[in-house]
Amino acid sequence: MSRNLTWALTQGHNVNVVKRDGLVFSQERGNVMNVNSARFTPILNKKAVDVSIAPNGKTISVSTTRRGACCKPAKKWASTNIHNDQKTYAHLRNHLKTYGADKNTIKLSQKRAYILLRAIARKNGKKQAPAKKD
Repeated sequence: MSRNLTWALTQGHNVNVVKRDGLVFSQERGNVMNVNSARFTPILNKKAVDVSIAPNGKTISVSTTRRGACCKPAKKWASTNIHNDQKTYAHLRNHLKTYGADKNTIKLSQKRAYILLRAIARKNGKKQAPAKKD
């Protein structure tokens, strides 16, 4: 089935679609921006990336889709944990480059990792450095 036909069928009838205040979001795994768009949905993209908080609550989990597991949903995602240190973003960038993700996906994944690391720090009570004023 073509990409456009698949998107037309699943656009508004996906279980992960959330409608709030006139906006449409998506909660599916692998959608880095959480936007209900054909560009970001992992259903249509062969190489999807998911950045989330690991089950231990201290590290970032980076999941990528496996190549030959399109018909095996349980084995579709491969996960890697990245610890929070000074080289977190470099580790994430290098991991996604070897995976073959495009530059835009890498940038968005780094942005999502930054947001999640700040949430972890707030949850653990660590102080964040003040934001620079321009």
